[in-house]
Amino acid sequence: MEKALTAILSSTSCNDLLRFLEETLQETMLGKILSTRVDFDELLELVFHEYRHEDRGKQPAHALPDYVYVSLAILSIALGDIYIHRFALRFSRMFQFDVLASIDDESLVRIGYGLGVRLEYSREKCFKEVMKNVGRNNVVATICYRFRIPIIDYLRIARKLLTEIPWKLSSFPISKGYVYIDQKEKIARLLAEHMYNIVSSKLKNIRAECENTEAVKSKMLGILKEFGIPLADAVEDFMNSLKIQPPPSATKRIDVENISIKMLKEVSSISSVEDLVALAQNLFPPCIRELIDTLMRGENLSHHQRFALATFLINIGVDTELVVKLFSYSPDFNEKVARYQVEHLAGLKGSKKKYLVYSCNTMKTLGMCKSDCGIKKPSSIPEENSYEEAESKELRQVFCRLDLGC
Repeated sequence: MEKALTAILSSTSCNDLLRFLEETLQETMLGKILSTRVDFDELLELVFHEYRHEDRGKQPAHALPDYVYVSLAILSIALGDIYIHRFALRFSRMFQFDVLASIDDESLVRIGYGLGVRLEYSREKCFKEVMKNVGRNNVVATICYRFRIPIIDYLRIARKLLTEIPWKLSSFPISKGYVYIDQKEKIARLLAEHMYNIVSSKLKNIRAECENTEAVKSKMLGILKEFGIPLADAVEDFMNSLKIQPPPSATKRIDVENISIKMLKEVSSISSVEDLVALAQNLFPPCIRELIDTLMRGENLSHHQRFALATFLINIGVDTELVVKLFSYSPDFNEKVARYQVEHLAGLKGSKKKYLVYSCNTMKTLGMCKSDCGIKKPSSIPEENSYEEAESKELRQVFCRLDLGC
């Protein structure tokens, strides 16, 4: 799996990946190729369709030859950005649980350095020892911090994790420019997050350089068929089952003059993600627009980002079914989980309590506020959206009913 990772990160074009695929198959003994027992149909579903946490153990990373991962990377390039993010997420999760979790601490540091992370480990003694109260009985224990990472590297890698309490800087000792970490599992999670970011970025850059992604996919299938790899047939069946539609454009704008008060008040009648995205570009606060744009790029949102987006949409009257459909663009989308969470926030499940949107202060604390947006509260509408004075005032009143400090 490390060899496949190296191939992906060192490639600058689709031809580089195709060359690696062919060379790897040539170097691999034919008997080993034919003896690889993998349900490729199930694997493609696992990587490119709905994510389920329990799926991570279905195909152990050590059981898959490197050519399989490279083939899936090439296929994701042919399918587009959303599938690139899905592949990068599955690949990084597999690497985390099946590789990083099983190696020793020194090897973990070595891989970190290979990924550009200046991670340090102390075998002989702790970098730092901290006395903490642990457990219900407040037993005092000494926590040994054997790992440390420059704070600059930590902030770069954990950018999307920082809204979660366990990953906030306040959750770790900080001294002389370093963040100190005690558990190997946390290091593995950080490296997996970094891997997801750099793999997805690399594959998107390669896709941008490919003149004909369809031809690249055909070449990949040709190579696999030449070596008699069953993955080729599985890919063709998978492609035939797909109905790929381009994601709604996050840059599409609709004529402001055509947005009526009635349209905003009856936002629950909007039935497509495309209409919702278009409306968002003109009426939603910049912080919410940014979250929607992130989803449209096929990228993951943090827990707090999902909460902020879902509660905002629910409170302005967007149908829960459409909210779930919007979240389906997330690479780790799980319809069953997403539907329950959205309906829970809407007060339809669980405690039956309808949740309100975060205040601006909370958005700032969580790093989601756009400081240059010119809006004092998330419920406001910028003056630049030039409506007639009466309409503009009424539009603001509609948004201010969200109980966000108006």
